[in-house]
Amino acid sequence: RIFLVSEAKRLNKEEKKAQKRNIDEVVVGVKSGKYHSLSPSRSLVPGMSISTKKLIENIKLLCVKSDIIEYVLPRLLLHPNRGPLKFFTAKICLLEVNLSEILRQKELTVLKSLVWELGGDDLEHDRKEEVYGASANFSNFARKDVLLALAKGVLLKSDSGSTPASKHDSIDSTSGLPSIKSAASWVAPNFMYLLVNIVLYKWHTKSNRERFQSIKCLKEMLRFLPSQDSPRYMPQIMSAVNNAMTSPSSPSDLLDSDYFSKLCLVAVTTLFDFIKIVTSHDSTEVGENLVSIVVTLYPLFDTTDDSTFRGQRFAKEKAAEMLEWLASGKGSDKLPPYFNE
Repeated sequence: RIFLVSEAKRLNKEEKKAQKRNIDEVVVGVKSGKYHSLSPSRSLVPGMSISTKKLIENIKLLCVKSDIIEYVLPRLLLHPNRGPLKFFTAKICLLEVNLSEILRQKELTVLKSLVWELGGDDLEHDRKEEVYGASANFSNFARKDVLLALAKGVLLKSDSGSTPASKHDSIDSTSGLPSIKSAASWVAPNFMYLLVNIVLYKWHTKSNRERFQSIKCLKEMLRFLPSQDSPRYMPQIMSAVNNAMTSPSSPSDLLDSDYFSKLCLVAVTTLFDFIKIVTSHDSTEVGENLVSIVVTLYPLFDTTDDSTFRGQRFAKEKAAEMLEWLASGKGSDKLPPYFNE
C-alpha cells in the first residue's frame, strides 16, 4: 500500500507532464518518455494497465475495507503522535472515511487488538520474574503506549469528525497518567468480552507463549476493573487461573520450557491482585470461594522437586503469601473464620 501511494504521487507528476503534451491519460505499466501515441510501449509491470485516477480510487477502496481498517487502526493508535493517523485519513482515504464512525462499529475488534498488546512486553522484561510481584498500580505500567492508545481510541470514538480532535494534545505521552481514566472507561464495560476472547477462548490450543501473554493481559486488565464489578467475574477468572496452573508445556515450546513456570507465577499474582480487588468491595465473596482458591493453588505444592525454575519457586512464595494474607485477616477480619470451616 505504501508503494502504491508513492507510485500514485509519481504518476500524478507524470500526468501533469502528459497533459502539457496534450495526452489524455497516463497508463500505469507503460514506460513514460515517449508520448507520440497512446499505444503502450514495454510494460514496467507486465499484465498491468490502469490509469492514475483509477489507481488512486483503488487504493482508497482497499484501505477503507473493514478488515483493513480493523488491522491498521490499532497500529495507528499505538503510534506516539497523530501524524500517521492524519496521513491515513487525509492522503490515503482522501477524507472520505469517518474513522470515528468506523471505530464505533468495530470497537470491540480494535479494543481486543489493543488490549492484547498489554501482554506483549519484550523478552528482557519477561525474564525478570520478580517484576510480577509488584502491586497493580499505574506507576509501574509497562506498556504506557497501549494505555495512551486506549485513551486516544476513546477520544476518537466520541469524536464526530473524521480525524482526532485537538483534545489528544492534552494527553501526556510520557507518563500516560492523564489517560488512565479514559482508558478504563473503554475497557471496564467490555471486560467480560475481553476476558472470554483474549484469555479463555481456545486456551488449550494456544502455545505456551500465547498462554503467557493471555494471562499477562488479564493481569493488566485488572487495573481497569472497578471493585464493585469484580465479584461477577469470579468464576471466569478462577477458571483462567486454574487453566494456567494445570497447563502442561507444549511439545512445540521445548526451547522455552521456563514459560510454564513463569506462567504459574503470573497466574498466582493475577489471582492475588483479583482477590484484593474483590475483598475491598465484598470479602464474603472471597470467603465463599476459599475452597476453590486453595484447590487452584494445590498444583504448586504437589511436588517435591527442588530443581524448579525461578518462576515456579516465586509462584510458590507468592501463593504462600496470599494464603497468609487471607488467614491473618490483613485484607478483612471476616476472612479468617472461613479457614475453620
